[in-house]
Amino acid sequence: MQKFLRSFLILALAINGPFNSKAQTISAGASHSIIVCPDGQVQLFGSNDYGQLGLGEDVESPTPTILPGMTNVVAAAACGDHSIFIKSDGTVWCTGDNSYGQLGDGTTNDSFLPIQANGINNAISASGVYQSLVLLDDGTVMAFGENGNGQCGVGTEANVLVPTLIPNFDNVAAVSAGYYYSLALKNDGTVWAWGSNTLGNLGIGLDMASEMTSPVMIPELSNIVAVDAGGSVSLALDSNGQVWVWGQNNNNQIGTGDGLDHPTPILHPYLSNIVSVSAGGQFAVAVDANGFAKSWGGNWVGQLGVGNIDNQSIPTEVQGLSNIAGVIAGHDTHTLFVQNDGSIWACGFATQGVGLPEFAMISTPVPVENICAPAAIETYTTLDVSMYPNPFQDFIQLESRSEEINYSIFNSTGELMSEGTLSGFNSKVNTSSWPAGLYTIHLRSEHEDIYGKLIRY
Repeated sequence: MQKFLRSFLILALAINGPFNSKAQTISAGASHSIIVCPDGQVQLFGSNDYGQLGLGEDVESPTPTILPGMTNVVAAAACGDHSIFIKSDGTVWCTGDNSYGQLGDGTTNDSFLPIQANGINNAISASGVYQSLVLLDDGTVMAFGENGNGQCGVGTEANVLVPTLIPNFDNVAAVSAGYYYSLALKNDGTVWAWGSNTLGNLGIGLDMASEMTSPVMIPELSNIVAVDAGGSVSLALDSNGQVWVWGQNNNNQIGTGDGLDHPTPILHPYLSNIVSVSAGGQFAVAVDANGFAKSWGGNWVGQLGVGNIDNQSIPTEVQGLSNIAGVIAGHDTHTLFVQNDGSIWACGFATQGVGLPEFAMISTPVPVENICAPAAIETYTTLDVSMYPNPFQDFIQLESRSEEINYSIFNSTGELMSEGTLSGFNSKVNTSSWPAGLYTIHLRSEHEDIYGKLIRY
């Protein structure tokens, strides 16, 4: 069961899409981006001022570059000015800025090459800004780094130099680090927050404490399937495809058009049928079930992808893209979109990780080239399976074009919902009676086992 849970949660944070996607995990930080390829190698691009690319000193990479020596990676997080990599053995490796101990090696010395964080061997996902959050395969969370507002959640306000378990906190499915605060989604669909609350970041109202050093539940939220913490705005996606939003609204990052801060979650009036959300520093983006994206908030370098550099007070359609599977908003000035075919598109400030010549402001998404070399894809898996739609409602279509493949689909508690065999033909799974929520598909052939995530909304 431990192997099943680990595989489920690793894929739970990957971009939704077909299994032949060119990337396994994608993350955007303050000024750089990370792509984990299906063969376990890592590609990075963007700024390397603090060593966040792990390529050594005085090395910049405006286009995707393989990180030498970093193999067997299953998940990664591009953070403020550092990066976190998780290997298949559950160990955690970090590189970049370490001013607050966010590399987890017990020092505050920056590193231009990946170093191993102390004492973790069962990690499955991570998130960070200047704090680092690491989700373990037993549903608990370790935190380290900046903690002046309690954003590590360990009950103190002192910076944390080595990975430390958040006390009395388990059953966690996902973590998301914001500026000076943090969020977690539990398996029961509740959302928990800790850290600074001066801008309403925690969603518990401004009449509560200005900061929380331990996780507290946000009472208005239930049946949530995804969360994302930004600079001063937070998003939660529920199982009905609705978006809940809260926090500061000085740059219209709430997207309601009223210019008002919202210290407790409100249902977004302009969004429905949503399948993916992401919050940036002062902006946010959402993707609907039809594959179109809308964005809102600060847009000073074109990070919204709407064809101009004007701030948007309400969700505005991203230009020139369709068939979008997911979105990743960088902390400040760039956004990455993933299409159903696995291609990656980017907009915003080119020096901030878009992979184009520096100083360019890209206000309409452009493709990022040379993502995950074809040879690496071919050697990763013999399974040639497509699955759509995802997220789904009344059915899932499975297509196999390779050897005989057995599949099993489980709900979030591990209950078997459907199973069968694919061999050169389509299989349509009737899901009309299934409740909304997270599911896992297990594909296995004579040579390979892989897991994927499904969402019913």
